[in-house]
Amino acid sequence: MLTFNRKVVVAVLWPLLIGFSLGVFGQEDISAIKFSLRSIDGGNVTDADVRGKVVVFITTSRRLPVRAGHVASFRNLMRDYSSRGVDFYLVSTDSESRKSKRYVSDEQLRQFTREIDLPLKALRDPGGATMRKYGRDLIPLIVVLDKQGRVDGKPIEGYGQRSAALILRPQLARLTR
Repeated sequence: MLTFNRKVVVAVLWPLLIGFSLGVFGQEDISAIKFSLRSIDGGNVTDADVRGKVVVFITTSRRLPVRAGHVASFRNLMRDYSSRGVDFYLVSTDSESRKSKRYVSDEQLRQFTREIDLPLKALRDPGGATMRKYGRDLIPLIVVLDKQGRVDGKPIEGYGQRSAALILRPQLARLTR
């Protein structure tokens, strides 16, 4: 007959129990994310390009553009944090296929960034494939990466009438200390 030493059983089962509980209770992945998004100005922006900087991705689409009320808020954040190593990007989830109803050309996206008068580098994420990596399918969506390339906190979904500066300022202050 097999006899079990209680300490051995606990030593073997404890790590399994912890791993299972983290999976069940939704512990967020804290590893650096991998991405490559096409810039409308040519080339790609990858996770390696932004490593060492805090990054703010502001997702948008033609159907749900950045609201005029938030533009001033983003402009203030950019003024205060760009010099502190924070990069801001506008990420369009519109289609790049001319056959799609949701098609937006690079020139239309450039025109949109000129109209809202925000000096953001515009990137393409057709259909929001990269943003879906975070389990999020909502627009507007703001994703903040820390200097190690990890998503910091939960992505901000549907910030609505709240000021983006009020939401992001404490987080960016903490990340740029």
